[in-house]
Amino acid sequence: MAADNKIIISPEEAQRQQAIHDNGQVQSAIAAAECGNRATMFFMLLSSKLTIIYAEFLRFYVMGIGAVAANLNAIFCWRQAYLNHFEPYSLAKAIFETVCALATTAATIGVLAFAAMFGVISPAIAAGVLGCKTVFNTIAAIVFGAQAYRCQDPVQKAALRIKARDSALFAVACALATAAVVAVLIFAKPIAAILGIMAGVLGVAITVYKIMELDSAQQADTATPDHAPGSTSVILKTVNGLSPSSQPVNDIKHQHSVSMPAIAVTDTDHHEVEPLMRPLRRSSCA
Repeated sequence: MAADNKIIISPEEAQRQQAIHDNGQVQSAIAAAECGNRATMFFMLLSSKLTIIYAEFLRFYVMGIGAVAANLNAIFCWRQAYLNHFEPYSLAKAIFETVCALATTAATIGVLAFAAMFGVISPAIAAGVLGCKTVFNTIAAIVFGAQAYRCQDPVQKAALRIKARDSALFAVACALATAAVVAVLIFAKPIAAILGIMAGVLGVAITVYKIMELDSAQQADTATPDHAPGSTSVILKTVNGLSPSSQPVNDIKHQHSVSMPAIAVTDTDHHEVEPLMRPLRRSSCA
């Protein structure tokens, strides 16, 4: 068996990798639906005639979809944290998304059930949630970018760069959405709905790209059973691209001392990216 670009992992770890991949795909799909829903809302608010249609018929559906998507995203963030053994970033993101989902749900229920009372409160809550997401993703982009700059290992550097890229793009999308909510829903400037449409389209583009990225990674990686009789390990062959997951130190055994290509994993929600070879995090990226 050729030694290049292969590592041996346990079947349990291979199953965990597949679960993380599937969870990431679901999170990306939810994020795409949420961003598309937001773009639809701002498109309806772009003109007075469409605003009347939205207020009379569509707002219950659009706002309901947004609340459901936020809660589903929080649930799958917790599943991602569990699959990643509650690593600090995964756990922090799950907690943050849960708080955002609760706030979004409260704002949605308020504006649908008590429109007169929550006419200004709900948009303010929505702007606050999106503003916090902007700050969260901006800080994440800065931190991951700084870590990538200091990192000497190419595998870990590639993973951190992807983290920084995804966080920065979502920070831009959230900033545009925040500006749109404030301008349109609070200060009644319909023309600013263009910013909301741009935010929604950008969010959909990012998440669709991430779905395609994960699919390409899975196709590039092949897992086959070890040839040794009664073996409890699998051989994970990697090529240039992204691997489904990271693996704990005790789950990875090098078949030979070979250099690995730049391998990383992206999940959506979000947006966590981990290196395939986690041991290098401690040795090369202090």
